[in-house]
Amino acid sequence: MVQVQDVLAAIDSVGTALREVADIEAATSAAQTKLDFVNREIEQKHAERDAVAKQITDLTEKARKLAGEVQAMESQFAEVYERRNKAQTELRVAQEQLQHLRDHVAGIPGAAR
Repeated sequence: MVQVQDVLAAIDSVGTALREVADIEAATSAAQTKLDFVNREIEQKHAERDAVAKQITDLTEKARKLAGEVQAMESQFAEVYERRNKAQTELRVAQEQLQHLRDHVAGIPGAAR
């Protein structure tokens, strides 16, 4: 009978070991499922980061182009202001000459006024 009890104890021990293996396999499967979920989340975050990085790159390029356009406009404004100042100077000189001629004509006796 001792042998039967040894066999029964061994069978019980194997059953316990098999249950432990099954529990560990279940825990491993659950851990793998969680890991897969986290890996998908990481991939999603990488994709979001890449999209934001592309937007930043696009906006930086757009800002660079706009800065160039602003610089060109400032140059154009400088040219226009220079032409305006020249025209104002020419107008002032012409007005001074006109006033000088009026004063000269006013000094001539019998000139029509």
